Amino acid sequence: MTAPQMNQVLLDLYSCPTMRERWPVVLDEIREALHARSAVVQLLVRDEGQVRSYWTVRDSESEADREIHDRYLGDAVNPRMRARRSPGPGLGPVVIRDRDLFDPDDSAYRELQERLSAARLGTFMSVGSELPGGERLALVLHRDVGCRRDFDADEEGFARRFLPHLRQAVNLSTQLASAGERAGELAGALDSLRAALIVCDADGRICEANRAARELLARRRQVLLHGERLLAASAHDHAALRRLVLETAHDAPDGPARFFVLGGDGAAQLLQVRLQALHSPELAARTAAPTGRPVLLVLSDPSTAPVLPAELLALLFALSPAEAQLAAALCRGLSPGDHAAERRVSVGTVRYQLKQVMAKVGVSRQSQLVQRLYSSVIAQALA
Repeated sequence: MTAPQMNQVLLDLYSCPTMRERWPVVLDEIREALHARSAVVQLLVRDEGQVRSYWTVRDSESEADREIHDRYLGDAVNPRMRARRSPGPGLGPVVIRDRDLFDPDDSAYRELQERLSAARLGTFMSVGSELPGGERLALVLHRDVGCRRDFDADEEGFARRFLPHLRQAVNLSTQLASAGERAGELAGALDSLRAALIVCDADGRICEANRAARELLARRRQVLLHGERLLAASAHDHAALRRLVLETAHDAPDGPARFFVLGGDGAAQLLQVRLQALHSPELAARTAAPTGRPVLLVLSDPSTAPVLPAELLALLFALSPAEAQLAAALCRGLSPGDHAAERRVSVGTVRYQLKQVMAKVGVSRQSQLVQRLYSSVIAQALA
C-alpha cells in the first residue's frame, strides 16, 4: 500500500468512531490492499475457557455474507474460539495463523477447514493485541477459498503498522457508544419525571428537554417553542423570563436558584419556574450563545396534581387494595364520604380503613396523610 493510500485509510478510520457506517468502507480498503476475501475487526473476551466476541464490524462483502459466516464460524461453532493454544500476552501486535493454534493432525483443525470451505474462506491471518481490561482486539483476515497463498511479510507489516491506529479508533468507538448508552439511560430517567426540565443557553435556545417539557411546549399555553428558542406566551412574561435566563447564565454554578411565575400578571393558569446555572462543559459546547453557562429550568403547574395509582400506593406503604383505593381517592380530593358513595360501602367502613391507612403511613391526621402520600416517589414520576 502506498503512503497516500495509507493516509486515506487512516482518515477514513478516524471517522468511524462518530460514524459507525464508515467501518465497512475502511475494511473494504484493507481487504483490497491485502488481497483478502474478508476483513473483520473484533473485540474478544475469554469466558469460562472459551473465547467469544462482543463487538464486531465487517467489510461490506462479509456483512452481505453475515448469515453464512455466522452459521459456519460463529462463536459457538468456531474451533478457533476453543483452541487450546492461545496468543502470547502483551500490548504489542501479535500475529496469529491457524498453525499457531492447531497441530496439523488436530481434529478441530480439520473441522475448521471444512467450515472455512463452506463459508468460501481460505488462508487466515489475525493481527491483534491485548487491551488493558483483559479484552483482545483482533483484525481478522481471510483469503478467498480458492487462494492458498499465505499473507506475505509486506502484508503482515502493513497490518502491524495499522493496528495501533485501529486500537485507538476502537477505543474511541466504544467510549462514544458507552457515553451514548449512558446518555440514553439518563434521558429515559428524566422522561419519567413529572417536572418539565429544559436546558437552554443564555439566548433561550433549547438544547435538552424531557418528555414533560416537550408536552408542555406542545400545549403552547404559558410557554412555547419558536424555532429553537423558548418563549413565554405573553409579552410581559417573555421579557421577564428572557432577563432571568440571561442573568442566570452568568451566575456561578453553585449560586442560588432563581424563581419566577409565568402567568402572574392575571392569567388563569400559572406556571412556576426554577432557574439554575449548570457547570457542564459538554452542554456549554453544544449551546450557540457565545457567553454564559447553560441554564436548567424546572417548570411545574401547581394546578395539576399527579394521579397516584392505588396499586403503587399499596406497594410502597403496605396497604390492602381497599386501603390503597381510599388513599388514592383522598389524593384526588375526595372526602371519606365521597369515597364511600363511590365505592358503595358504608362511611363507617371507610373511616375504619382510614384509621388503618394512617397507622401504616405513620400519621395522625388526614392532612398529614395526603402530604406524606404526595411526598412519595410516586408523585415525582409519571405513572
